[in-house]
Amino acid sequence: MGTKAGRRRYEQIRRGYETAINSEVAQSALRASRKALANRLDPDPRMHEVRDLNANTRSSLADGHSIVEPDDAHPNDRPLRADSEFKRPRFPKKPR
Repeated sequence: MGTKAGRRRYEQIRRGYETAINSEVAQSALRASRKALANRLDPDPRMHEVRDLNANTRSSLADGHSIVEPDDAHPNDRPLRADSEFKRPRFPKKPR
């Protein structure tokens, strides 16, 4: 293979790669795998999606954007404090 033939083959491989990576099927598979991995690592979401009641910003949500708020906005999702009833059990010391 000469230089031109090698370059053509390189461009052919590159175009095939770009087409495969940018296809809707590949993108949806990537989103699904990322979501599955995230759910396996931490099934409880750290951010909660909320409804937008403002008509001015609601139109931007049609573009695929979503509004999220941090965990501490929900009282049921706050982490337990150290002085709560769920303390680590104490075991008696072993005699020496």
